Amino acid sequence: MSRNPNTNPPPEQQPGDPTPQPGEPELPPVAPHDPLEPDPAQPEPLPLPPDTEPTPAAPVREPDTPQPVGDPPPSEPTRLV
Repeated sequence: MSRNPNTNPPPEQQPGDPTPQPGEPELPPVAPHDPLEPDPAQPEPLPLPPDTEPTPAAPVREPDTPQPVGDPPPSEPTRLV
């Protein structure tokens, strides 16, 4: 039987590697940090002060407030006769 050249060859196992068992999921790689015990060499960034929060580009109008003087009055809907 010939081997399909489009597939990857099976990975080479080292003599000390454990043999994968059927039905056993592969474990994810080990991360160097533990989220429950943060690394003191990389402290968490400080939160921004409240006055540095971004503001909207235009002022937000609350409902039931009069329009500013510079805005034109709203047009009436077209009346069909």
